[in-house]
Amino acid sequence: GGDLYPSPHDSRKKNILRSLKKFIIKKVKGGFFGYITCIKGDYELAQNLFNAKGESYESFSYLSNVFKPIPLPAVVNDIKIILVGNSAHQTSNHEDVFKKLNTLEDQNFKVICPLSYGSKSHAKKISELGFYFFGERFVPLMDFMSLDDYLKILAKVDIAIFAHKRQQAMGNTVNLLGMGKTVYMNNNVTHYSFFKELGVTICDYDNLSLDLLDKKSANKNRHIISNYFSKSNLIRQLHNIFKV
Repeated sequence: GGDLYPSPHDSRKKNILRSLKKFIIKKVKGGFFGYITCIKGDYELAQNLFNAKGESYESFSYLSNVFKPIPLPAVVNDIKIILVGNSAHQTSNHEDVFKKLNTLEDQNFKVICPLSYGSKSHAKKISELGFYFFGERFVPLMDFMSLDDYLKILAKVDIAIFAHKRQQAMGNTVNLLGMGKTVYMNNNVTHYSFFKELGVTICDYDNLSLDLLDKKSANKNRHIISNYFSKSNLIRQLHNIFKV
């Protein structure tokens, strides 16, 4: 979905070649027969950016996106565990999150930060910044790991903060919500509206705190995510696409 969100540097590169490239991209991407996404806002972006006329087909597309419950830790820690971002990409806005966390009155938390995916130099910068703000309470994940090992880490998380200004980290978000975790994101991104429309309780990054979801909301989120991101629903969605 990155092509729906132009780089902030694009406006500085106005020349004939770039204009031609933009024209071709708009003609090609606007001329597709259909657009497959479960996020209505992303289809609307395609309409605005590429003058897309094709039909919108609802699907979360991949078997890997099916939510699979895993056992959660029975022990509740005194110190809250906060996940910040999903990669070493600048779009995670780590520095803004770190500064915001640093101003909270309650500092009884530690920060886990996935940095194995993306720019190595930016990962190093964010790691140094994390240690500067939080010291030993900062845990950077610099190396790739298996999906099972990563899900075990997510299972220990209390709060996740995704301060992206575009649709990103859907896999992380789905798994965390399905586990009943508290997830913060910007209220103007397309997947924020998507989850709200599903009935999921999602938290606004503008109102960041260390408060956790109440048990009723967490259980409701688990139920909604398990039903929507299920194998049976994916089969139904794909059937509707391929019968066309």
